[in-house]
Amino acid sequence: MTDFTPKMRLSPSSAGFMAGPLVDADGNGSCHRYVLANRVTGFRDRIDPLYGHIGGINEARQSAILEAANAPVRREVPFEVPLLGGEVKIEGRADFVIQDGPDTFVLETKGSVSTNQLKKIQAQEPKQSHIAQLATYLMAFKAPIGRVIWTFWEWNPTFTALEVAAEADFEVAVKDDGRITVNNQPYKFSAKDLSKWYTVAADYLVNWQTKLPPRPRRVEGSWTDPCKFCPLKHICDSGVKEPTAFYLQVSEVTPSEPREATIRSTPQPRGKKK
Repeated sequence: MTDFTPKMRLSPSSAGFMAGPLVDADGNGSCHRYVLANRVTGFRDRIDPLYGHIGGINEARQSAILEAANAPVRREVPFEVPLLGGEVKIEGRADFVIQDGPDTFVLETKGSVSTNQLKKIQAQEPKQSHIAQLATYLMAFKAPIGRVIWTFWEWNPTFTALEVAAEADFEVAVKDDGRITVNNQPYKFSAKDLSKWYTVAADYLVNWQTKLPPRPRRVEGSWTDPCKFCPLKHICDSGVKEPTAFYLQVSEVTPSEPREATIRSTPQPRGKKK
């Protein structure tokens, strides 16, 4: 019999999807249910292989830039932070950690091929989950400052390859008093908020057999339906009540309509419609 017990680990990439009034309900993965289900089965990479591919392209490009500048950089640097007395751990890998004398600088790269995300990139509007993730890294590595570089990749049919079409760059800092700033402006949550969200998420992990996390709420400026493109939407819509049954269904997930929604992120030639 398959063991569906989730690993007692949280990823900083889900930091912006935590409980509270600032739930980043703007696309796939914007809720505890999604985060926990992926912890159990790793379904995202199975149904959306492009997700990991774009991340690899981003890192390779930025690595070449840093190497050309002879920057003292380490790639994919691991860390872990215990929660609930060590019962749960926050685990992750920072894309790039740059050590310049006594100063530590963290660089995180993000990529997208979604035209919905392109609008935010063009407007230089940071995504909450990206800021939360980098802020977590800054605290873990005791780094005062870092950057998120968010790139939109567009399919070039002439060269049959992806190319950079737009990019946004955000400088993130965690102050001594716990305030988080983006491009020197106060951000909408603090290090204290992050700590609270991680603790709530850890509690859901520990009690996964008795607590089914709530669905995300819509927040101002986000999707009217935050679950619209989630590949697990049909499971939640079925009214499942028992967490165990939920995970069992997730393990066998074969989305039809939700899967089509994820194809939106597949690079396609853009131009005038005939």
